[in-house]
Amino acid sequence: TIPARIVSIDQPAPEIVKVVLKTPPASPLRFLPGQYIDVIADGVRRSYSLANAPRSDGLLELIIKRYPGGHLSTYWFERAKLNDLLRIEGPFGTFFLREEGPTNIVFLATGTGIAPVKALLEELAIDPARATRHRLSVFWGNREAENFCWDPVDLGLDVGFHHLLSGPDTSWGGARGYVQDAAVHHGIDPEDTVVYACG
Repeated sequence: TIPARIVSIDQPAPEIVKVVLKTPPASPLRFLPGQYIDVIADGVRRSYSLANAPRSDGLLELIIKRYPGGHLSTYWFERAKLNDLLRIEGPFGTFFLREEGPTNIVFLATGTGIAPVKALLEELAIDPARATRHRLSVFWGNREAENFCWDPVDLGLDVGFHHLLSGPDTSWGGARGYVQDAAVHHGIDPEDTVVYACG
């Protein structure tokens, strides 16, 4: 368990905040992209996937959705401020890229489940030679179009990126449905594919 301070809070969508935390230089969090941490704040503990690969500055990014009536959700959206001191514990989880794997890597994400997928893609972007050994596909679903709050274009990866809306927004002109159905429809070779799913 180590302390962490809030260094930025952004709201890329009405129901989503992006929080960046910094740990003391002497106590960096060592983790694998895709893992999660527990945040202990305001008297409660909640788990959040880390939304970035390890960085030289040690910053930790969280993508958090509002849950009406949620205790920590209310803190993030109504009371959290810069320099607040929290405690974090971790890392936890086995959602990380294996060293050697099939040709096809398919990522399925719904809502803020894109966070650990973003971290894995950042890891691949750091190692282009590794990335080129795979065919990468991402299927990201949301109920509201405004929640597509991240764009992978800056990573410079060759990724088939598919946005799917499951909500009733009549202005949406893109694909609709559920990520797992879209992935199957797109075509998956079960002998040469690994699927990472989070939602």
